[in-house]
Amino acid sequence: MAAFRRILFFCLFLNLHATLWAQDASAERMFTVQELRSDLLYLKGLLEKVHPDLYMYISKPDLDHVFDSLHESISGPLSGREFFDRIATLHSRIGDGHTMFLPDQTMMDRSSKSGAYLPFYFSLVQGKIQVRLNCSSDTSIPEGAELISLNGVGSSELLEHLMTRQIRDGVNQTYPAWILSNYFKDYYGFSYGYPGSFALGIRSGNEERLAVVRALSRDSIRFYRQLRHPELAVADAGRASIGLVVDSVSGIVTLTIRNFDASKWRADQGRPVERLLEDLFARIRQSGVSQMILDLRDNQGGQFGPGRRLLPYLLNTDLSFLPGTPEASVLKPAEDAFKGKLYVLINGGSFSITGIVCAYLQETGRAVFIGEETAGNRIVLCGSPVSKTLAVTGIQVEVSTRKYVIVPGRNTGHGTLPDHPVDPSFQDILQKRDAVMEYAIRLIKGWK
Repeated sequence: MAAFRRILFFCLFLNLHATLWAQDASAERMFTVQELRSDLLYLKGLLEKVHPDLYMYISKPDLDHVFDSLHESISGPLSGREFFDRIATLHSRIGDGHTMFLPDQTMMDRSSKSGAYLPFYFSLVQGKIQVRLNCSSDTSIPEGAELISLNGVGSSELLEHLMTRQIRDGVNQTYPAWILSNYFKDYYGFSYGYPGSFALGIRSGNEERLAVVRALSRDSIRFYRQLRHPELAVADAGRASIGLVVDSVSGIVTLTIRNFDASKWRADQGRPVERLLEDLFARIRQSGVSQMILDLRDNQGGQFGPGRRLLPYLLNTDLSFLPGTPEASVLKPAEDAFKGKLYVLINGGSFSITGIVCAYLQETGRAVFIGEETAGNRIVLCGSPVSKTLAVTGIQVEVSTRKYVIVPGRNTGHGTLPDHPVDPSFQDILQKRDAVMEYAIRLIKGWK
């Protein structure tokens, strides 16, 4: 009887949300087959004309077949969101993290004003979607619960759908997982729309149940986040672009670099890149420490300049930086270069110029890497994108225009791989325990 009631309850949920989804879809503009195919044809031509190596990870016949399949799948009117959900599958076929598509800005603005967001932060750990932060008005959903369905879609199907549509370099999987762990509610909306409420199937311990929560605005989500986790607001406020901690007792210096954006460095530190690095490494030299932890996790990159200027302070040999490109230069170790043991922390958010810095440090044998595979390819990447907008649907497109060979070697489609893989467990995440940093310290101190 209890099982029957649960099934009946679930069916009522589905009926409720079918209505909500229909209401959501009705608010979206529908485009004709001819209009959609016109945008698709333009996108194909743009990629073929602009991209420097479109067939790095997929052959031309195979990509042509993908576009033909997309063309044939458009057999009736679609909303801009539905069309976007189809072309987003190109991300995993092209395999270029700097070539990407985003929905029409009007749609994103509308969703932001309507306040129709899923009020949870999730983490993807070992193929599971788990609640990291509950920012809904329903406090009965515990943080740590596993999401087993969302609006009638099972978690495995949901995860496969969203992962297939995420950008990545080559065959990398850590970057798409990182994106969803940080922006799940946004990418869920891009694919599934913005209903007024959400039916969540959750598993907590041995209990499985269904819960309905209403969608919230970004401001409301921030409110609940700060109310329940005020320490995160303090942490966010203190997240400068660069942080340096010198521990003279342990002989370890920790240099955390969260981006390679010259303007943000200057805004945070009040000094241009060159002066800032001079000051930081002068302090490190004067401290006499012999072990450095360089934390490049979650560093999405920025400009070439800051990364290129950082490397001489870490190298112990000359380096040819991005030869054959406008960024090419020969880098020599700086006078105040750090000469001790270097440990670099990496994860699926270490992308773009961050991936390049990691590739050079690994290629020269300069560092020991701890954590997860970087998002950025270690052999070659495409970048310097140009921005375009599809004329009919308004979908925003960025296409790489230049290919950068970082180091010689066979491109396997992977980023820099860690010497010491450390995958934080969900308990680590929930308890805000930095398992990667702890591992690095144990490694330095020779502890097991």
